Amino acid sequence: AVDCSTCRSGTYSYTGSASCITCDAGYYSEEASSACTRCDIGTWSNTSAASCASCNPGTYSGTGAASCTDCEAGKWSNRSASSCESCVGGRWSNASASSCIVCVAGKYSSEGDPACDACELGKYSGKGEITCIACQAGTYQDQRGSDTCLNCTRGRYSDRTGADTCSPAIQGTYCPRVGMTTPDKCASASEFGGEYTSDEGSDTCGVCIAAYYMNADGKCIEKGKGVIKEAGTAGTTLSTMSIEEGYWRYTSTSTQVYECTYPMNCEGGVNGSVGDLICSKGSRGPLCTVCSDDGPGYFIDTHQQMCVACSAEQVPWYTWAVVALLAAAVIGGLVAMALKLKDTRARLRRWVRANHDSLGRLSDTFTVAW
Repeated sequence: AVDCSTCRSGTYSYTGSASCITCDAGYYSEEASSACTRCDIGTWSNTSAASCASCNPGTYSGTGAASCTDCEAGKWSNRSASSCESCVGGRWSNASASSCIVCVAGKYSSEGDPACDACELGKYSGKGEITCIACQAGTYQDQRGSDTCLNCTRGRYSDRTGADTCSPAIQGTYCPRVGMTTPDKCASASEFGGEYTSDEGSDTCGVCIAAYYMNADGKCIEKGKGVIKEAGTAGTTLSTMSIEEGYWRYTSTSTQVYECTYPMNCEGGVNGSVGDLICSKGSRGPLCTVCSDDGPGYFIDTHQQMCVACSAEQVPWYTWAVVALLAAAVIGGLVAMALKLKDTRARLRRWVRANHDSLGRLSDTFTVAW
């Protein structure tokens, strides 16, 4: 009789078999086995396996597996796992992960997310967060993926949560502190008052309203007569005062404005124009009362209340007055002479008539030789 051979590990045989049969992948057998055994969950095998191997961390398997399957991104597993676990919120993973990674500050994730998302504008987060937090009123964030919010700077404010920018304080209001949720009004501020206002985005009320100007001490002083105070002239300072027509100012540091003797000589000026700069052409000096001798020369025309250029067509009134007086004198003299001559001739005729006989006798005494 022939002895039977023992099947080696990884093979098996039936009663009466002429040879041993190889175990399939996902199965294993010990020596002298009559059948192969399926690999348990979390293990695997190639063909002819004497045992099943455990799945590595980051992989998993069911029963009878010929290989382990990688965990997908957002999941993880320990060794010999039958399935992968989802990463909890605030964590993430790549594929084949044996553990999940905490989201850094400025990012967040939900359960099973393969990556952390950056916080939106106007929001922030700490480390390992499942959501981002909106910035509080008075703060903002203009960058994605931020881990904090920024205070609104002076002159700006934010009156809502989740702001990605701060709004500038409008004209007439101001924000003197950082992190303000609403601006203060200049008119109702105890340190200022109704005569003060502000430019847009200001942290103080450093501008005077149209009817006032700011003096050298930073105080708003009511504009006097002759200073332009219409709407649109807010922010005037002592050096930028605009002067009305008919008025004159000596220097840009003068607080006194004078009414001109000859109003038309004073054109007025804007943005601090003073002295000769606000005199009309042909005039200069204090209150623009001096007529210039430039070019043809100028003279004061009292009717027009201004300096007027001298010309052949335009002679000063006093010149015409002198001419008129001289003409009157000449005409008067001629009339007087004519009247005097007429009187003399009349007397001569009366004398001749009265002495006619005597003149006849006198003529007879003369002998004329022809």
